[in-house]
Amino acid sequence: MPAEKRKFLGRALRGASWLALDKLTSMIASVFVAIPMARHLGPHDYGILHFATSFVAIIMPIAALGLQEIVTRELVAQPGRHAGIMGTVLALRKLFGAIIVALFGLFCLFGPFPDEQSRIYAFGMVALAIAGDASVFRNWFVANHALRDFAMVSVIKTCIFAAIRLSFIFMSFSLEAFVWLQAAEFACAGIAAVIAYKINKLPKGRLSFDSGLVGFFLRRSWLLVLSSAAAIVNLKIDILLLTNLTGPREAGIYAAASRISEVWYVLPNLLVTSLFPGMMMVRNEGPKAYGTFLQQALDVLCALATCIAIAMTVIAPWAIPLLFGRAFAGASPILIIHIWSAVFVFMGALISRWTLGEELLRYHLMSQVFGASMNVGLNFMLIPHYGGTGAAIATLVSYAIASVGSLALLNTTRPMFMRCLLALTWPFRIPQIAGEARSLMKKESSA
Repeated sequence: MPAEKRKFLGRALRGASWLALDKLTSMIASVFVAIPMARHLGPHDYGILHFATSFVAIIMPIAALGLQEIVTRELVAQPGRHAGIMGTVLALRKLFGAIIVALFGLFCLFGPFPDEQSRIYAFGMVALAIAGDASVFRNWFVANHALRDFAMVSVIKTCIFAAIRLSFIFMSFSLEAFVWLQAAEFACAGIAAVIAYKINKLPKGRLSFDSGLVGFFLRRSWLLVLSSAAAIVNLKIDILLLTNLTGPREAGIYAAASRISEVWYVLPNLLVTSLFPGMMMVRNEGPKAYGTFLQQALDVLCALATCIAIAMTVIAPWAIPLLFGRAFAGASPILIIHIWSAVFVFMGALISRWTLGEELLRYHLMSQVFGASMNVGLNFMLIPHYGGTGAAIATLVSYAIASVGSLALLNTTRPMFMRCLLALTWPFRIPQIAGEARSLMKKESSA
């Protein structure tokens, strides 16, 4: 391996290890705090809390203009222009964020909400999350493989807020305290990123606004905004519809199951983020090497997701009542269905990066909109009859279509569809999958 490539992959691996620390800390804190918090609040109030936070999850990708990966890519490609890139993106996001807050405020006044208090909760969370957004600084850390300072500050923030939540539970605080604490954490995420950027010792200039970059980013943003919004709608629309169609209690039970299921989604994002720089380098070695790399990654991701799904299916009937209490016993069948969405989410994490590398932005939009539309339609059909279980079925079907099924529609994406189908046959190729996992690990260790 050339010395330059070894150095690049080594930096990428070190950056990924710090990112892993941040994500794993967040995952552990999320699970261990969510369980006592759900028991403390009960299904109704827990449903209201997740109803409000779902709006943040849906709206933030729109406010970020869908530029996360493109900003990182441009910072890697043009390191000398990082001040102009970051300053321009930050200004654009603040401008569009202010417009979105105003529009969401109108929606909160006239839109469907279970009660007046939930309108205030949702608006407060969205407004503070957009005001505190500084994700462009995270893009800079990723592009420079210098995630240590960012990860350390982020871990400290996560631990502080986890400790505050546990103290709130111990002191029997009401739902309102947890809502505004969550809103404060959204706002502090940006502050933490800025602090990490300031203490990092790599050379960096003063951020500036480059009007020449505005058109470049806006021309690429609209497709990414729509596809990102559709992807998050696919992920969070179930909570919103459950709350409005069946009430907050059913939404709270569903939220308990989906929290356990979705916490595993950190793993594919972590793995794919660490592989992405190497993936782009292998792409330059030719289609055969690139195809082999993609198949190996899909095989490992699919096998990992299937093992997790089997384990959760086995333990769900007794684990949910034990962890969350008898009030949440209805979450067990929901989890048994919902967890199998992980198979398609894990592969979808790689497919999303692949579409970006291949500049297949229109396809990415089409697949996400198609999946989100089917999710909404199935939820409206199934929730009135089956409640949270119907929402879990809708999620599983829509994820399968958005992540994998839609690949069969176009000639340019059909080879990737065939790779996904082959990955689904991994139980019949276990020795090969084990070798592929060792191969991927060897590539990283050799860096």
